[in-house]
Amino acid sequence: MAGPLKEQRVAIVSFDGLSAAQFERLLPQMPLVHSLLEHGNLNELDATPFSDPQPTWAEILTGAPWYRNGCGGYGAPQRSLTELKLFSESDLCVEQTLLPEVDEGQCNIVVNIPLLEANGNRKWMAEASSPTLATVSPATLLLDEPFKSYRPRPIISMGKAMADPLAASKFMEAEASRAECSVALSKESDWKVFMYRASIFDQLAHLFGPSFLDDGQLKISAALKLLISKLDAALHKTLSGAGTVLFLSSFSHTPCQGLFSLNDLFQKLQLLTISLNDSEEQKLRKQAFAMINSETATPLVSPCNQILTSHTICASPIRGTVYVNAKDRFVDGIVSKDKIQIYEDRIFALLNDELRRVSGSSSLIRNTESNNLAPNFVVNLPGVDLVDSLSTTRRNYDLPHSAHSACGFVWSNAKNSKSLKSVEVSELITELA
Repeated sequence: MAGPLKEQRVAIVSFDGLSAAQFERLLPQMPLVHSLLEHGNLNELDATPFSDPQPTWAEILTGAPWYRNGCGGYGAPQRSLTELKLFSESDLCVEQTLLPEVDEGQCNIVVNIPLLEANGNRKWMAEASSPTLATVSPATLLLDEPFKSYRPRPIISMGKAMADPLAASKFMEAEASRAECSVALSKESDWKVFMYRASIFDQLAHLFGPSFLDDGQLKISAALKLLISKLDAALHKTLSGAGTVLFLSSFSHTPCQGLFSLNDLFQKLQLLTISLNDSEEQKLRKQAFAMINSETATPLVSPCNQILTSHTICASPIRGTVYVNAKDRFVDGIVSKDKIQIYEDRIFALLNDELRRVSGSSSLIRNTESNNLAPNFVVNLPGVDLVDSLSTTRRNYDLPHSAHSACGFVWSNAKNSKSLKSVEVSELITELA
């Protein structure tokens, strides 16, 4: 069966970490891609209250808000506030709508997209936070280069990257490899939708600050220029075969002004208690975390049990989220169903007061729907790096140069020039295609 015609193909490229203004300044450095984008509009993407990619991408992929799709962060607690799992597509409460069904012999190409998992209809390359050891799918791709050498996360965490003088080089090598793989996939496949997400702009912003693209004096400037040229050539080969092209960024960067831990606050307000006993269970958790904390292992969210759930009303096990320790949700929960509303009201009032003191532009949104996957509240503090550890002092690296901002961008052929919410992107793509 013949593959999709060019006008039926949709290509979606994400430069997560860049603002609309940065994308405009980047395009002249990508003349091949720029030549394909002569007619279109660049709009801001408002991802409020999220500045992490996973919940924003959940809204982009489903067209449904977080309190309906179930994703409020990069992970979610399972049977307990201390049992955490990285969030993925199969955890969504509604189906993704961006990737259509394909005919026999056709496929969708997914490269480094948060949440999306491998399946029989996809040529897939893992994203850094994918909760799987697989790097590409189908597995037969691993028999040959460039897929055999592909590593979605050359350094396991940004904390380790900030202490590694070769981090920028490793990240750029990984992006070049990713781009090379994407060309091979698109060239050899009858694809219907092509999705590619670059990680490099987010990574370099954390290492060098939000203005890294404009600073030509950085030690990585020459290497970055070469990478951008490679990315330009690789993307052009695929995008030139698509009838609909869309660029986006689910967040951007702003200078980091400080750290803030919701769990520190909850402990101060006597809503959370830390477990001080070094129990046998905790020792086993620490050992297990140490054993698999490697570049080739499945990434974990939390190394050990630190919350004493029997004396905890609420906690923030995942950055930017707040969960009430409810009996009807967690096996070790302590808040009865008839008291949840009371505690939610109390937590909301206390958080509002505290967050206003931290940032005048903070946002606190309450989940008003009975969805047992989504958090009770989501929090955003612009310019502040929210941490999900039990103390801001337990970080083993310095203050990052930048923090995520909930403002991204969308470039498309759409005629309107209004700012878009992340839940509107899916509908926009459907209209364009």
